[in-house]
Amino acid sequence: MAFNSTRLASLDERGRFSSSDGLRFEASDVGPGVTRRLTLDYDGNLRAYSLDVAGGGTWRATWAAILWPCGVHGICGRYGVCTYLLDEPACACPEGFVPADPADWSKGCRRLFDLRCGEDVRFAELPNVDYWGVRLQITG
Repeated sequence: MAFNSTRLASLDERGRFSSSDGLRFEASDVGPGVTRRLTLDYDGNLRAYSLDVAGGGTWRATWAAILWPCGVHGICGRYGVCTYLLDEPACACPEGFVPADPADWSKGCRRLFDLRCGEDVRFAELPNVDYWGVRLQITG
């Protein structure tokens, strides 16, 4: 399988992004005279930022590839479950797990138990939860 490394992309001075693979978007404050940057953030989401000179020189997100934070793969770390409380993302651990670092959810959850060969294991049902990259194929 060949890898195509010839894609080109640009974010112009008006806040319009376009790429050779057809992706296009505009910053919410599209127009001239604004300093912008495109950043792949620590949470894995791609965002466009505009410099707010009048607001003390802070950077404001004016576009995001994934609008709902729980849609970003791994936002709550390993074994973490992302949900929304009052439209804000909130992380939690399933039964038998605790936060690896309560101050940093990107580190996910750790088990409170050891797994040993030959022991009975119980699986907990987690309705409406999708663990990215895990697909269980049940055949009859």
